[in-house]
Amino acid sequence: MTAALLLLAACGSTQPPGPAATTIPATEPLMTVDTPIPPTVTPEPVSGTSTWPTRRYAHFMAYDPQSDQVLLFNGHDKKVGGWGYERLDEESKARDEWAYDVDQNRMEFLRTAPYTVYNKTAYDEQSRRLVAFGADDTAVYDLENKAWQKTEPEEQPGTWRHGFSLAYDSQSDRTILFGGNPHGSLLNDTWAYDYETNTWTEMSPDVSPSPRDGHAMAYDTESDRIILWGANEVGNPPMSEEEKATVWVYDYETNTWTAIESTGGPSYRGGHTMVYHPGTDRIILFGGYQLGEVDFSDETWAYDYSANTWTQLTPSTHPSGRRLFSMVYAEGADKIVLFGGMAGNFLKEETSDELWIFDPVSDEWSQVMPDSLNP
Repeated sequence: MTAALLLLAACGSTQPPGPAATTIPATEPLMTVDTPIPPTVTPEPVSGTSTWPTRRYAHFMAYDPQSDQVLLFNGHDKKVGGWGYERLDEESKARDEWAYDVDQNRMEFLRTAPYTVYNKTAYDEQSRRLVAFGADDTAVYDLENKAWQKTEPEEQPGTWRHGFSLAYDSQSDRTILFGGNPHGSLLNDTWAYDYETNTWTEMSPDVSPSPRDGHAMAYDTESDRIILWGANEVGNPPMSEEEKATVWVYDYETNTWTAIESTGGPSYRGGHTMVYHPGTDRIILFGGYQLGEVDFSDETWAYDYSANTWTQLTPSTHPSGRRLFSMVYAEGADKIVLFGGMAGNFLKEETSDELWIFDPVSDEWSQVMPDSLNP
């Protein structure tokens, strides 16, 4: 919420003070091991028969700064239940990869997809690769060669969890994972992945957010902090009123989660997405769903960590409410890109193939139509 899929923002070096909070003691330094990475697996390109991605959800997107394109991967073209972490059906029309150039307004079919759904990924700036986790393994995507490889680390977070969140900390060169739900048991574990050593480390901070799934995280480069907010309360124990007013902030260097009380923010929800915009130093939030509400949210919000303020934005047009969509910041165009998802409400939800662009300077959404693409 990117960015990716989440996910994708320029590295910052300054750290303005955030809201006052109690600091939690750090844990022992990380221990890493040098684990060899298996050979790359490159799928053969397949001629595309369409100029537009099919309807899908539980997919992921990521921004490739080398080509200045937004990449779209996999997903489900029909409802399969749960959070969409089931393995891809061989007949699925969403087993493919696409590239979208925002400035040129050009969509390009790349190839069929070789792996299961990874609907959580982060761009590792140091290695210039995408790091993906879920459902049952860790994989990286080589942007230059457009090839996936499973890394097979010696230890990794518990597999087949859904509803977790992933964000890349560029200052520390670590991909951070928090929480999730492995078949009905909510988690609040924090893990850090180092691509260079192919090592996952469970951080075990002294204090953590409560167990949850359906939350969202984004890395704030200006403050060098990962911001977490929200949770899925549908089918899960409801959060306390105190928790609903809390924004959680993670500092990898000190291995501390800090709870910050916030007011005036969105109604509590899960299934939303958050993406950081470096130009305005804000996190943009869209979508999700709330306990007791049938309709999915179509609200757009901005969170400023340095001021600890929420602002509801009022664009003249916007996507319909949805969940299980993907949203990412495209640095070259300075825009946020949203595609697909399950739109509507819990009584009647439809898989979407809509592409929307959010301008974080004017705070306006615009829809890209298939017939508007440039060849």
